[in-house]
Amino acid sequence: MTSYEIDSAIGQSIIATKTEGPKIDPKVIMDFKRQQLRKTDLLTYTDVSEVSFDDLGGADNFKSWVEKNKACWSTEGKKFGLKPPKGILLVGVWGCGKSLGAKALANAWQLPVVSLEMGKLRSSGVGETEANVYRAMSIIESVAPCVVWVDEAEKSLAGSHSSSHSDAGTTSRVLGIFSTWLQETEAPICLVMTANSLRTLPVEFVNRMTERFFFDLPSTDERVTILKIHLRKQGQDVNATDAKGEPRYQLAELAEAAKNMVGREIQQAVEAAMVESFNQKLPFLSHQVLLKELTSKPRIYKTMVDELK
Repeated sequence: MTSYEIDSAIGQSIIATKTEGPKIDPKVIMDFKRQQLRKTDLLTYTDVSEVSFDDLGGADNFKSWVEKNKACWSTEGKKFGLKPPKGILLVGVWGCGKSLGAKALANAWQLPVVSLEMGKLRSSGVGETEANVYRAMSIIESVAPCVVWVDEAEKSLAGSHSSSHSDAGTTSRVLGIFSTWLQETEAPICLVMTANSLRTLPVEFVNRMTERFFFDLPSTDERVTILKIHLRKQGQDVNATDAKGEPRYQLAELAEAAKNMVGREIQQAVEAAMVESFNQKLPFLSHQVLLKELTSKPRIYKTMVDELK
């Protein structure tokens, strides 16, 4: 931060805490740094305050690991000698919650999320791309502790093998600079990469990940959880009963109808059932309408079977 920014941050902190006695609050300082991050065109600040693991069905191993490693960011953990994980790779089927998991992780650890898009770093001028990378790394370190999120990493970080022929080695140099920095930086940051495939990911990035998780098609129990999540998001009471005292939504039947669907497809089916129920002038989302939507909706499991395997 510049001296002017430091003065502004301290001033904001004193104003924000004046009712409880003016003081310099680290949380206010961090909020100011996040606001400064929004002004740069190289990185994007992603708000994850409304995202939690309650929004993510399944992924129990991932959730458990995140909870255990929460201590790495605490004062007690640092005194004990714990170090934050350098990076995490979330790879798997499209629409199974990888991006949602990355956001929920940052919320669980109470860290800001800096979204890194390699396309924003590229420039047509000689040496400008490399300069942008160094500038982006400097900004990330100034915001630390934080989570650096690279979405669709198999696309963002691809191209190193053909770089010498396609861009005079720029991509290869950029990835080399970023990879070395990730390994050597002392700043408390964690790189979270989400990807659908490992084929085009540089080996050096995969190898530097502290942990890797695979997001598969949801199981029956996970589909029940996902249905509950999206029914609640649509304002439906999952525990409601009909006139006979029977549950309004037979979740086991709905989960069976959603077999081989990914989480995003289940969400789309619930939203489509909401529209259809409204058009039928029903007082709430109908179980039968939702059952029909889940049964008839096309599945990526069938339309992209080769890529999925």
